[in-house]
Amino acid sequence: MVRPKDRFLIDTAFMIERMHKTFFETPLLTIDGKDHTCTFGFARDFLRMRRRLGIKHSVFVIGKDSHTLTSEQQLHDVMDFLQRFDLPYVNDSLHSNLQIIAALCLPFSHIVTADRRLFQLASDHLLIVRPQAGRPDKYDSSSYVSPEVIHTELGVAPPDVPTYLTLTEGLGAAKLTHSQAVRLIELYGDLEAIYMHLSQLTSPHIHKKLADNEAQARRYYGESQPERRLEPAQYHISNDALNLDTERHRQLLQTYRFHSLCVLLEDPPEVRLTRKGSKRSTDAYYTVVNRTAMTELASLVRASKVCAIDTESDDKDPRQGTLFGVSFSVKLLGTLRFLHLGSCIEGRRSAAERICDRQRGRSSCRAFADI
Repeated sequence: MVRPKDRFLIDTAFMIERMHKTFFETPLLTIDGKDHTCTFGFARDFLRMRRRLGIKHSVFVIGKDSHTLTSEQQLHDVMDFLQRFDLPYVNDSLHSNLQIIAALCLPFSHIVTADRRLFQLASDHLLIVRPQAGRPDKYDSSSYVSPEVIHTELGVAPPDVPTYLTLTEGLGAAKLTHSQAVRLIELYGDLEAIYMHLSQLTSPHIHKKLADNEAQARRYYGESQPERRLEPAQYHISNDALNLDTERHRQLLQTYRFHSLCVLLEDPPEVRLTRKGSKRSTDAYYTVVNRTAMTELASLVRASKVCAIDTESDDKDPRQGTLFGVSFSVKLLGTLRFLHLGSCIEGRRSAAERICDRQRGRSSCRAFADI
């Protein structure tokens, strides 16, 4: 449920991209020789977003990303509209939207964006709100992205999102698969640690991809992380609640000839959208790393009528891939065991704990005795 005091930080990049693609150099609303078509698209999308998300406090972020997506004249027209409409915004063409949002997000409860790099900022106190795929003006319960949802969809925790996206998107044609990226993060950690132990990778296929594209990977990784030196104090934003249901705002829309948007000025209704994604049971996942656990696994398999088995490796090709282990899922008590078959660097217990962390969705793992 969206509360009246909730504050939304809005990444304008996806709104401006949609505005530009929808009305690309098509003057549909020209008044006294001035084209307001793109401004109409931006205003319409925000007023719809405001009603569907129940926004009562918001700040727009117009960073370097937004400036590169459209002409300066169109962006100037949008900012002029925001000023006249009393809608708070931050304009900084020298820093990316990611950097600005990371610097400002602490007092906010929601970030509205289509940029998955911002998933790294998600926490129990800060939700990411993303528009539906292919429908940037639509929002529903699946739009809310919590740390649990990120872990379910990507297989990593929010702090690991920059590394995951670098491996799966930032390498271009040499990008890794979802499973390969998640496995590397489980075993080594962030991108710096992965390259630190690059010589110890057992898959020559993955080793070559990472080695040949190291400069590109490091550049993408650097651009996906906030600058720590960027301070929120350099931005001045308003804390006032939005009050758009006034005669002045209606007259302003009519001046722009945006008559169809007047009905959207009413205060948004109370929004009750259930956050998607529930926490997994933390007692259903175990890693088998010693003889005692192996005996217990054998007993569970014998006692169960049905057992699902899945291999865990770093490649789909059985001739090139390295087998990390085998997962056993039994219906009895709904438990899953991961049989770890070896380690690359830190010893069996450390690697197994990281794998168990991913499956359980927690930062801690069930204690196991060293082999």
